[in-house]
Amino acid sequence: MRVIAAALTIGCLVAVPALAAPVLYGEVHLSINKVDQLNDGEVRMDSHYSSIGVKGSEELDHGVKFIYKVEFGYDTTERNGGTEDGASLSDRDQWLGFASRDWGVIRMGTVSTGYKSSGAALDPLYDTIFEQRGYLGMQSSLHAGDGVDGGRSTNTIRFDSAAYQGAKFVGSYSLGEREENTMGLGIHYKQDALKLNVDYLDSQSKNAGALKFGVGYSVTTQFALSFQYESADNVLFDAGVDANRHAVDLGSIDAVYKAGMSYIAGNSAWVFAYGAQSGYSKSYLLVWDYKLSSKTDIYSGYGRKGFDRGGVKSDSIFAFGLRHKF
Repeated sequence: MRVIAAALTIGCLVAVPALAAPVLYGEVHLSINKVDQLNDGEVRMDSHYSSIGVKGSEELDHGVKFIYKVEFGYDTTERNGGTEDGASLSDRDQWLGFASRDWGVIRMGTVSTGYKSSGAALDPLYDTIFEQRGYLGMQSSLHAGDGVDGGRSTNTIRFDSAAYQGAKFVGSYSLGEREENTMGLGIHYKQDALKLNVDYLDSQSKNAGALKFGVGYSVTTQFALSFQYESADNVLFDAGVDANRHAVDLGSIDAVYKAGMSYIAGNSAWVFAYGAQSGYSKSYLLVWDYKLSSKTDIYSGYGRKGFDRGGVKSDSIFAFGLRHKF
């Protein structure tokens, strides 16, 4: 009986890896910042994309995996339901799908678009107050927000082909109401020191389209450059503009572009970037980031945004942040 019991125990232990137990992961991220015009000069503590999630996979037949991810964002500076802004918990990527080494990955649910993913790959300050898709406006609003035309797109099917010689096809289709759907197509390339992407977005809800080209190149292991240019029908870019605050006429922005560089020295990294929303604003930033460990970093920096509108004051951002991933 002891032999049988031991055999059953060993059998159970061997079988556990095939079950691919869920992985709990997340991030706690806080910053103290001063944004002069936007926050009327107030020094604030903010949470930036703090999140917690569960992801996992299950082995199926013929080299196919079932995959899933359920992620939530939370605000570490607010109490859930205890503020004027409402609950501090929010939905993020939440999807089901299948993955194969031969043909690629398909996901359905609330999914980050290929348009957003390629922009994040060229932003070393992604998910901080200095991120290029944020208030500084170096990347368009198509990299942010949610819904059918958002960077995190609801009711969406996304397909990433298997990579060939570093290149893969990315396609998505979002099911909106009243058949006002959004389609995304892209080619993403990553190999050695070079990253390239071309993305196209077609929005039936706004009867508008956007085209983006991006490139990133690591000159050395320490020094990297990036450039991105977006062109679109105005209505897609104007969605990220506070027209009331800055007296902007809709139909003003049809291009967004940015150039950046980063330099790594030991555990420190310096990031400089310049970008513009044509006819609306120009911005630049300089940020220092220091890795305390592989999962924890601190950063501090300065950004400035000037507006191409008479009577509209420029804005500046100074911030110190602390971030831990688990």
